[in-house]
Amino acid sequence: MAVPSRRKLLLFLCGWCWCWAAVAIQNEPVDQLGPFRGSSNLNAGEQLRTCWNALYDPAPVGYTDWLAGGPARLYLVDVWWPARPSNLPMTVFTMASMDRLHLLEAQCRGYKGPLSAAIYLPLPTTGAMSPVAAVKGDDAGDGEAPLAVTLRPARANVKGGDVMVDRKGVGKAAAKGRGTNGLADRRSLLGTDDTAIDKLMLRQHGAQLSAAREKIQAFFDRVQVLRANHSSSSSLSPVCDLRLMLFAERVSDLQLAAIMPTNVLRNAAALAAQTDLVAMLDADLGVSATFNMLVSDVDRLRNLFQEAAERPALYVVPAFEPNPLMEMETANGVSDAALSGSKADLIALWSNSTVKVFHVDGCRQCHKQINHMVWARSNESYEVHFARNFEPWGILPRFKDPGYDERFRGWAFDKIQHVESLALFKDFRFVILPDVWIIHRPHPKVAIARIHAQHQQTRNSKEQQEEGKSNDQVNVLLEQELSLKDGRTGTAYKFYMSYVHSLIRAERSVLEGSNRAKYGPQLNPQLLYCKSKLPWWQSPTLK
Repeated sequence: MAVPSRRKLLLFLCGWCWCWAAVAIQNEPVDQLGPFRGSSNLNAGEQLRTCWNALYDPAPVGYTDWLAGGPARLYLVDVWWPARPSNLPMTVFTMASMDRLHLLEAQCRGYKGPLSAAIYLPLPTTGAMSPVAAVKGDDAGDGEAPLAVTLRPARANVKGGDVMVDRKGVGKAAAKGRGTNGLADRRSLLGTDDTAIDKLMLRQHGAQLSAAREKIQAFFDRVQVLRANHSSSSSLSPVCDLRLMLFAERVSDLQLAAIMPTNVLRNAAALAAQTDLVAMLDADLGVSATFNMLVSDVDRLRNLFQEAAERPALYVVPAFEPNPLMEMETANGVSDAALSGSKADLIALWSNSTVKVFHVDGCRQCHKQINHMVWARSNESYEVHFARNFEPWGILPRFKDPGYDERFRGWAFDKIQHVESLALFKDFRFVILPDVWIIHRPHPKVAIARIHAQHQQTRNSKEQQEEGKSNDQVNVLLEQELSLKDGRTGTAYKFYMSYVHSLIRAERSVLEGSNRAKYGPQLNPQLLYCKSKLPWWQSPTLK
């Protein structure tokens, strides 16, 4: 009887160890397609932070700097990385502002694979209050929370060269700061680093950075607990394998703080992806249950990868949204039903107008090429032609993605630009997947989108009132008259729209002309440097 007793004791101890380390343990891998190369799981986030901040320029960026085409200057405050990442061979990457963490969490709670997210925190150096850096609660909006966080005034006119010093301490601090699992108390990377850059950030923005990190840590911890529970019970809803990066941007005026550097953040989020297939899905998008089945089907994903190796392809995932006339609570219920149900269930909801093709009332051309009537009847993938203003979401091979042009901030042409570069610069095909879909979760629009919208007929008065409350102060900023150095005057919104229109015209003149081979999106030096250094960016692994 001694052997069984000893066996029981060992089983008990193993079970106790499992519970203790559960936050870092995933389901058994479905295949040996390892997303990792060259470094241990535990220091991947450390490598990423070190390489990104090595070329960081802390000089504040202003509205006129952006209008002049200057590169982004983002500081990677911290990285949250799972101790034992998933082996599923596709990563969703996205970006969000602090006031959108609740949408990102909802996305994570419905997706079972790796998810990489870049979180944005603007740090105005004017002593005024930030319209975006809400870290005390989940204010509705997209990078636009009430002016709730008072920032300290800048203490010096900081120039990049004054503080571009030796960065060896960054890596050392990162190595000290990373724990062995998601719930471990980790020393602050900022608090253990004595470089001039980190001292500057602490001195001028310490309270904001601390509050943001605390909120993100709580989010990350919740996800790790949910994922551990999911590991021991297949009946629970899927939970993503989450890695988060907090990026701060020092801005010299509030107008720029009100316009997220969306494409910079998308590129940064993709930087943390270690799988050869990726999908950029905005944080307000949920994935269908069948999408999770696709992520788990390694053979099918390998086939997609091999097809794309012969000729690049974006595997398009059709997007729908609840009818905009619905109350928010009802719309959320419809979203959940559409995501968890079958394709037949979704088509029934579409047939009675409970859901609609995404953005069909605002931009009919944006998803027209998919031909949703054909999709509804299809059991096989089919290819469609590219057309101007087509902006689908989809899956693509990471190493063939040219990246997002970082001059595009905010929400005008940011995705259209990328899709056009895929089609005309990289000669991508557009292949519609027949059995997966995404749902756009309802939320108030950003101020720029709300100002830009000329027709509000599809939105009920209650939603408009709520948006007005959260966006009034941001609207004032964007409609404020500015005087540029060249003598031009106009509102911040006017200059924004003029600039992005000029950017898309210039891009199209190259991509649609005979010199398309000379095209290249603007990518910041930090991104390019990291791609040259990070081991998982050196070569694909899927064969």
